[in-house]
Amino acid sequence: MEDTRVHLALPAHHVFGGFWVRFAAHMLDWALIAVSIIVCWVVIIMPFEMITNILATGTQSAPVVRIVTGVVSAVFMLAAAAWLFGYFILFYGKKSTTPGKMLFGMRVVREDNGGAVTWGQATGRTFAYLLSRIFYIGYIIAAFDDEKRALHDMLAKTRVLLDTRKSQTTGWVLFGVVMFLYIAVVIGISIVFALLAENGYLDS
Repeated sequence: MEDTRVHLALPAHHVFGGFWVRFAAHMLDWALIAVSIIVCWVVIIMPFEMITNILATGTQSAPVVRIVTGVVSAVFMLAAAAWLFGYFILFYGKKSTTPGKMLFGMRVVREDNGGAVTWGQATGRTFAYLLSRIFYIGYIIAAFDDEKRALHDMLAKTRVLLDTRKSQTTGWVLFGVVMFLYIAVVIGISIVFALLAENGYLDS
């Protein structure tokens, strides 16, 4: 069968971004998103809830305050969910890359001319992540494609290029730190639940 897809001519000193380096960059982006949401929660929502609860303590307005804080928290969660998509759309649309990919010298380009992606491609590629996350098959296929295309690349008609002249040391070090912290948190939570279960605190 004839191959009808568009093959992008690689610029000098560039290769297609492989599976593992893209995985590392993606984890750094998710870590940055998580930190930004946590910081906003600590700086905005927690003080708001504390102040409103203090002011409402012992007053007849307490039920109303609980409703208001609940609404504010719900709005924040919706904003956080929107930021999960907006982060990638914003960076792809403006820079054709993300902070995580920048650390590894990668950028996302159009398959037809190797130029910056359009806002439409940035949006489509971001929402196509949802399909790629189904059993993560959409990501895994990038390891077996000759141009390292994930499912969202195929759908958005994009490629990921890696500049071999740029150092990746900082990116890999930060990736190692993020993974260490992630594993430490998972182990810590597991230990806490194990101790609670051992002491009968989780019994119904």
